[in-house]
Formats: sequence, structure tokens, C-alpha cells
Amino acid sequence: MSNTSLHKFLEAVSDMASERCGQVFTDQMTNLLAERDRLFKNSWRDIDATTLSDDERKKLLREVDFDTMTSHAGQFLDSASYPNFLFQVAQTALKFGELEKASRLFIAIVTKHARFCEDFLLARIHINLSKIAYQQNNFDLAQQELKTSLRLFEKIKDTKGIISVQNRLATILIDQGKLEEGKKYLLEALEAAQNAKLNTTLASIHVNLGNVANILGKWNDAIDHFKNALQILGKDTNDSLRASLNLNLANVHMQQGNFPKAEAQIKESNLYSDRSNLRHQRGLSYLVQSEIACRKRDYSAANALVVTAFHIFSEMGDRLRVADVYRVLGMISRDSGHPEQAESYFENSRRINTDLSNPLNLGETLFELGQLYKTAGENAKATDVFREAITNFKRMNAVSRMLETEIALSTL
Repeated sequence: MSNTSLHKFLEAVSDMASERCGQVFTDQMTNLLAERDRLFKNSWRDIDATTLSDDERKKLLREVDFDTMTSHAGQFLDSASYPNFLFQVAQTALKFGELEKASRLFIAIVTKHARFCEDFLLARIHINLSKIAYQQNNFDLAQQELKTSLRLFEKIKDTKGIISVQNRLATILIDQGKLEEGKKYLLEALEAAQNAKLNTTLASIHVNLGNVANILGKWNDAIDHFKNALQILGKDTNDSLRASLNLNLANVHMQQGNFPKAEAQIKESNLYSDRSNLRHQRGLSYLVQSEIACRKRDYSAANALVVTAFHIFSEMGDRLRVADVYRVLGMISRDSGHPEQAESYFENSRRINTDLSNPLNLGETLFELGQLYKTAGENAKATDVFREAITNFKRMNAVSRMLETEIALSTL
């Protein structure tokens, strides 16, 4: 995370702590941080100036600020309020892409303060731990956390929580290539959310069903699901869901080759992402923008956008999205006349997607690699990777991508 983003995150945490803990806490923190500054600056005078850069020093001080604020708040809050405060801080950390801090706080609540927490709070913590594991592509751990959350929601008979877990579990299954199983969970969740009149959850399920339709190449069905989600949301101010919804619409329009519509949806998505500092979502936006720029042959813009996405995803440990970045970097290098570099990027993407067992992303990478070999006249290599791509698309029943690959294979 850049120093600017870290500063904004710490400002949000500071405001939260001051509101919950009161003026005495704020005054004490001001004194503690002033003394910390004095001690560190005195220490740094005795160290070679090249040991730490100015940015590294600022980051170090802000890391100390975070630990000081979150621990010192425990002296001002009772045993029931403190874990709720830590949960609020952890959720803020998650939004800003500070996954390590979020995970550390969630685990601290579960391991040290669970006896002071209601089951509802613990269930939400395990859902959030699942989100972190999912973003870092640890799908087994993500499912374990969801199952723990589900047991807690079932214990307290929380319908909304149970449906939310089903919705998230479906997403994980789909990413692992278990499309039909994931879709089954989504349809069950859809019916339950409709019966319970849970509009935000219902909209989220429609977004996931839209993504399934997009994978299957049923673009009109995908757009219908996304429009249903928008209609259900109405005036709901869920920035995270709206940002995701608009970006998914952009992705469908990009697949259809309608770049103006895609770019309009990206612009809308970015408004919500920026307003709520949704760092991972912004990374996804940069990724889609870079692919559009590449397809429009604006390779300079495409490269700048995809490198920015790479920085975000690598910092957050999202290897699956890093594989997407390598695929787009390969497309940029191939189309701008650098075939050797392109092959290297595609192989990076191929390896990561194979390691993470993601058939859809692997198929997309193999298709682009096949196009590289086809252009170079290496038909034997192109045939092999196109066939491998078709095998992966078949696993997902991604019919439109399969047909596109078969056409490319038939023209060799």
C-alpha cells in the first residue's frame, strides 16, 4: 500500500477510535505519537541516512500508529465493546486492501475475545476471514471459514447469514471450475432471498448468476441478471456491490466488443470504488481497462493500467488476478511486436492458473498463447494449446469461448 493510501486508512481508524473512545483517548494518542516521533527522530540521527528512505520511515511510523491506536483503545472500551471496535477497524482494513492487518484483528477477536462476542459477530468474522482467504486464492481455507460461519448462523437461525454463506460458497465453487454445483447453490439462495425479501443479498446473487451466464457465453442473460440487480438495489448505497455490478456489466460489453458501453460502466464503477476506497475492486477495474486499451491498440495506456493492477494484486497476494495481469501483458507484448516477451508472460499466467486449478482463466490464457503461435506460423504449437484451451473451456461449459477457439483451430 502506498503511503498516501496508508495515511487515508489510518485517518479513518483514528476518527473511528476517537469517536468510540472519547476526547481523553484522543489527547493521550496525540501525546504518545508526539513522543514516538521524538524518539524515532533522535534514533535516526545515529543511523546512516541511507538505511531507510523517507517513504520507508513514514510507513514505519504509520505502522506504529496503527498498533498503538488499536491496542490503546482497549483501555477505554469495556470487554464487550472492544471486540466490536476491532471488528470495525478490521472491516475498514479489508476495504483499503490491508489484508494482513484485517486478518490479524479478526483472528485476535476469535482467539482472545470470543467469550465476549455474540455468535452473530463471530459468524461475520468467519465470513470476512473467508473473503481474505478467497482473495489470496486459498480456496480450501475460504470454504472452511464459510462452514464455520454457516454453523453459527444456523445456530442462531439467521436466514440472511445462511443465504450469504451459500452465495459466497457458490462463488468459490465456480472459480474452481465446479460451475453446475455453484449454480445450484445460487439458485437455492435466490429462492430463499426472494422469500425472505432480502434485497441486497438478492441483488448480489443476481450479480453472481450474471457472471455464470457470462462464462457460458449467454451475454443477454448476463445483462438481464445485472439489470435485475440494479433494479432491486434501487437507491441502496452499497458501494461495493454497485462497483462490482457496473464492472461486471463492463466486462460483458467488452466481450461483445462494445467498448464505449464498457468504458461508461467502468467510469460508473470507479465512482463507487473511489468513494469507498475499494482497493481490490479498483485493481479489477484497471485490469478490464487495460484489456480494452490493448484491444483498441493503445498499448502505452494498456501497459500503464495493467502494471498498476499488478502492483495492487501482488501486494494483496491475489495470485489468480496476477495470472490475469500476465495474460494481458502477454496480449500487449504480442500485439505490439514482442513475441518472445509475450510467450514468457503467457507461460507465467499458464503456470499460476494451473497451480490454482482455474480452468476458465487457464483456457483464456491458452487461447491467447495459441494466437501468438498462429501468428508466428508455429501451427503445431498452436494446435496443442488451442486443444488444451478447448478442454478447459469444456470443463466450465463455456460454449462461446469453446466455439471461438475451435474456429481459430480450424483456420490453421
